[in-house]
Amino acid sequence: MILLNIVWPAIYVYAELWHFWFLVFATIVIEIFTIKAMLNYDYKKSVLASVIGNLVSGLVGTFLMMWAMLVWHLVADNFMPQATFDKLNWIATYILMCLGSVFVETLTIKLIFKDTIKRLFIPLLIGNLLTYAFIAYTMTQKDQGEKRTENVMYSPIPNRFKLSGNTQLVIFTAKTEIDHDKNDSMINK
Repeated sequence: MILLNIVWPAIYVYAELWHFWFLVFATIVIEIFTIKAMLNYDYKKSVLASVIGNLVSGLVGTFLMMWAMLVWHLVADNFMPQATFDKLNWIATYILMCLGSVFVETLTIKLIFKDTIKRLFIPLLIGNLLTYAFIAYTMTQKDQGEKRTENVMYSPIPNRFKLSGNTQLVIFTAKTEIDHDKNDSMINK
């Protein structure tokens, strides 16, 4: 049960990547042209490389990088003032997840088309950087000026209360909302 309560920034980035799934098409189009221009592949080979690379990167690379970021947090959280959700950790999450998924994409295309990682990495990085930058921008804009509400479930102890007469009230679980203002200070306690 404790493991289910572990959260780190990569989970949010991974969820946002799936929320913006349509950006994969833009990434593929950008990569087709960068692969064609920088690697001199024909259009058919450029399309195949971009589509296959993004499928593997999207389905495997981002998921793998979400979990790989735990290794980062085991080390980096000890040096960050706000630990896991420090701004530097957010920035590192975007950069490392982007580079990691591009590396998975590069390895996939290298295996299929027998090209070098050195030649493939930069053209594939261009489209992915734009996607990650867009997602980072939308996530930073999402919370601007909005109040945050946190739902908390708890089981009170004791959970049996004697009311008037022979009536008893038994509470198994309860839910409360904790509101935060735009400065992330609690409004109610």
